[in-house]
Amino acid sequence: ALPIWNESPLDSTIRSQGIDSFDMNVAKKVQIRDSIGLQFRAELFNLFNHPQFAPPNGALGNAGFGRVTAQTNQPRIGQFSLHATI
Repeated sequence: ALPIWNESPLDSTIRSQGIDSFDMNVAKKVQIRDSIGLQFRAELFNLFNHPQFAPPNGALGNAGFGRVTAQTNQPRIGQFSLHATI
């Protein structure tokens, strides 16, 4: 059996920001005739476009020690689809 990992978005051993992302999915299915239907779907990832920063530079003696210089998540992304069923 495979192990089950239940990791929290916040980990006290890692000094960085936790996961802060809101995703949304909206779908509408319409039956046009008995055998023909359409499904429209809109999906938005990182809905509020909230940045999630990378951990600070941890290399002691480096001029950039303690600085956050990167973003780990993607900006707001949306995708739309239309699916026909016959």
